[in-house]
Amino acid sequence: MPEPLGAPAGKVGPIPREAFSTLTGLEILQRLMAKTLPTPPFAATMHIFPIQVERELVALTGEPLHKFLNPLETAHGGWTATLLDSAMGCAVHSVLGLGQAYMTVEMKVSYFKALPLDILRRAFASSGERSLPPLETRAREGRESPRGSASPPGAA
Repeated sequence: MPEPLGAPAGKVGPIPREAFSTLTGLEILQRLMAKTLPTPPFAATMHIFPIQVERELVALTGEPLHKFLNPLETAHGGWTATLLDSAMGCAVHSVLGLGQAYMTVEMKVSYFKALPLDILRRAFASSGERSLPPLETRAREGRESPRGSASPPGAA
């Protein structure tokens, strides 16, 4: 299995609970990208990692491993939906303050082309918003790619 891209020295595991009370959402994402926090287990399993992290802007990259390919040898829709949900969730996470949390309430995905793709998400979210603008996606070679939208409850 390929080395998890986001893991500090191969470390995969939960983010220490104390990080959520001492770091903002943006700081947590920045440390994940810098590999100073462990890669969340699902990200290592799904092979999805941050490549750019700013307030309201998170870019993820992912490469579906062979185990996530469907019989047509393209990325399974569930893998794609996970990548989209992760991008949207990370964008919301980038605006969280100390001790705040979020979760996705609903998500819609429309598929246009097969993967691989890189995801770029700009969320204009604040703690009181329940709706986000549609996910922007950019496929390699400028092709059309899956799009998603979600309605997280905002920061708790």
